[in-house]
Amino acid sequence: MSSSLRALPAKVLTVLRNEGIKGLGFRGISEAHRHLRNLLNLMTLPPLCKLCHGTTKGRRAYRRSFHQCQQCNFIFAVDYDPIIFNVGMGMEGSWTGPGSGGYREYYLVKMLMQELSFRSFLLFGTGNTPTFARLREEGVNVVGCDISQDVVKYKRAAFGNDSFFTPDSLPIDRIYDGIIAVEVFEHFAEPRSSFDLLMSLIRPNGVICGTTNFYPGGPIEDDNKPGYLSHKGHVAYWSLKSMTSIARKYQRAVAAFEMIRPGSVLPDKKYGQLWPNKRVFFIYEPSIHQSYFEDLLKSTPVLPIDKP
Repeated sequence: MSSSLRALPAKVLTVLRNEGIKGLGFRGISEAHRHLRNLLNLMTLPPLCKLCHGTTKGRRAYRRSFHQCQQCNFIFAVDYDPIIFNVGMGMEGSWTGPGSGGYREYYLVKMLMQELSFRSFLLFGTGNTPTFARLREEGVNVVGCDISQDVVKYKRAAFGNDSFFTPDSLPIDRIYDGIIAVEVFEHFAEPRSSFDLLMSLIRPNGVICGTTNFYPGGPIEDDNKPGYLSHKGHVAYWSLKSMTSIARKYQRAVAAFEMIRPGSVLPDKKYGQLWPNKRVFFIYEPSIHQSYFEDLLKSTPVLPIDKP
């Protein structure tokens, strides 16, 4: 059997074997050949963008396969292990080690409380960092969320069943002023559905914020050791253009800031190098918050965040 026929779906091959060309509704060999060629072309086309359904082109980096959208600039990987996305960081909590991390979450919650008078928060993908417990102890109205069943079970034992959830078990009748997603967006294997979920949980005047790396253009590989997208769990590479593209579908805008030491730890004992493309992003309702974020970008383009 030729390689082109081996690429056909099994049902098509069965009809060809049993009924021949006419079994597929073709009037002759030339028409069948034309449709076969079109079918094979469709089967070898790169996938559509997971964010905007635009056309993509294939790219290679770190011995991995990526696709970059020609419309919104979103970059995504398809060679990931689904098991990773059902486990997360587990009880480790942060790549800095058990019981650490969470500083950025704490900073962002306090910023939104002080600057925008927000009072209710969802820590989305918070893991086992100490921030959730710290905010609860301070009397902040906060709910936690993580993909790890172990983390959810552990947090519920300490704070109650109504305090912590997996993404698919979050109550649909509860919405928040602020949703904090620190180092989470790069793990969105299905970014459109993940964004839909977050937007269903935020108040009309609320803000979704967090940190992730923004693609600066050019090569996907960077100078860091290890490179940002060399991590198999990193499957989504955002940019201001791609994030703005999806935000506009919900009549939202995006503001992106640098950090004092972008993506670093003081001292950075594990990786040793900075991630200069790290950005702090805010997805907001422009009719309500545009002047605030525009003024903040002018006065403080680099936010004083220097810990994980």
